[in-house]
Amino acid sequence: MANTTPRKALGAPTTINKLHPYHMAWILEGRFIRKGTIHNYSNAKGEGQILNFNVIDTLGDDINVTCFGKAAAFYHAKIQEGTVYTISKGTLKYVKIGYRDSSSPWEIMLEMDSIMEICTDPTAYIPTTAFHFTPISDIQKIPLGATVDVLGAVTFCSGISTSTRPDGSSTQHSTINMKDHTGYCITITLWGVLCDEANNILQPQQGQLAVTMPILAVRKDKTAEFRGRTLTSVPYTQLFVAPAVPETESLQIWLTTIEASTTIAPLTTQVAVEKNIADIHACTSPSPNQQISTIATIIHLNMENYCYLTCSRQCRKKLISSPDSTWHYTKCNLATTTCDYRYALHMMVEDRTGTIWVTTFDDVALTLLGVPANALKEPTRSTDDLWNIIKQVLFYTYRFIFFVSPSTYKGKEQLSCTVHNMTPTEQDMDHAELIAAFLDGTE
Repeated sequence: MANTTPRKALGAPTTINKLHPYHMAWILEGRFIRKGTIHNYSNAKGEGQILNFNVIDTLGDDINVTCFGKAAAFYHAKIQEGTVYTISKGTLKYVKIGYRDSSSPWEIMLEMDSIMEICTDPTAYIPTTAFHFTPISDIQKIPLGATVDVLGAVTFCSGISTSTRPDGSSTQHSTINMKDHTGYCITITLWGVLCDEANNILQPQQGQLAVTMPILAVRKDKTAEFRGRTLTSVPYTQLFVAPAVPETESLQIWLTTIEASTTIAPLTTQVAVEKNIADIHACTSPSPNQQISTIATIIHLNMENYCYLTCSRQCRKKLISSPDSTWHYTKCNLATTTCDYRYALHMMVEDRTGTIWVTTFDDVALTLLGVPANALKEPTRSTDDLWNIIKQVLFYTYRFIFFVSPSTYKGKEQLSCTVHNMTPTEQDMDHAELIAAFLDGTE
C-alpha cells in the first residue's frame, strides 16, 4: 500500500539522470505523462498483470515505471495522468537498448510498499511533455531497437490497412512518410490505435493529405530495418501536431523558404555491394534484403504477366475476382467494381558473366516504361504500341541496385532479386541512336 512518509524525511528530489542502483535513498519528483493500460501475460511461471507508465522530471528527462501483479492494479487506479507525484523506495533495473522506452537506461519497479504521493508544491517547473528530437539524417546512426523522437513534415499517409498476426489475430496498420530540413525522408509504420489517431489528424484520401505537409512530432518511435532504416510505433508511441517548441518554428521556416529547392533522399543504412551476375548466383545464403549493385543490360521483358489487379482505394493490395463480377480484397473484406493495375514486371538482364531474372514493381517499372500499367491494359492499346514501349528499354545498360533475398518456388530454393533503383549508364546514353536503329531494323 502507499506509504505516507513526509517528503522532507527523504531528502531533496533526485533528477532522473542522477538515478543509480547504488544510490538507495532517492526521491523522484516527476509528472506522469503517459499512463498505460494493464496487460495480462502468461509465461512458464504462470499468468500475471503488468502496467507501464512514463514519468518526466524538471530537466525534461523521462523514465519508465513498471508494476506487476497487485501493484499494477493498485497504481493504475491511483495514478492521474498529467499530475506531479513523488516516488521513492522503488527498485532500479537496467534496461537493454532494444527494450527501452525512455531516455534513461534504468526503469523503476514499484511494489506495494513503495512510496508514491501527489506533489502539490514541486521544487521546480516540470513540463507536461518533453522532446529529444533526432534529425532524420542521424537516425541511421541510432542502434536498432532504440527509441527516438522525430519531427517532420508528413508527405504521405497510406490510410488504414488490416493485417494478420502469426497467431491468427488481426491488427491494423498504416504508414506515413516524413521529411525534415536535413533533406532526408523516412517511413514510419503505425500500429493499432495510433492508426485511427493519425487518420483523424491527417485525413488521407488515397494517399493525399487534407493539409499540405502538416508538421507532426512522433515521440518514442522504435528504430527498425526494412530495405533501409525505418521507424515503427510501439505501445508507448505518441503523436503531436505541430507542438509548441522552437524546432517546429524552424521546420516551418524551412518549409516555406528552402524546402522547394531541397533534394529529398530516402534514408538508408545499407551500402550496396558491387557484384556481377555470376557472383549473385553464387550467393547461397544471402541475408534478407541484402543490397547488391551491378551493371547489366536488359535483354528480355516478360509481357505476358507484367501486372496485377489492386484495390483502387487506399490499401493498394492485391485483389481476387468474385463470381458476381466484382473484385474482392480478403484482408479488409471489401468488394469493389473498380480496380487498378500495378506493375510486377519480370526482366532478364545480362552481363559478361551470365543472366538473371529480376522483378521491378510499380514505382521502378513506371519510371522505366514511362506509362502506367492501367494505360497498357487499355483495350485500345495495339501490339505496335506495346512494342514501341518495350524497345525503349531493350538492350540498354543500367546500373541496378537489387534487393536479394532467399526464397522458395515450387519447393526449390532460389534467389529473389527485386530492383530497388536503376540508372542508365553514360555509355548507353551515347549509344541510344544505334540501339534504336537496330531495333527498327534499319541497320
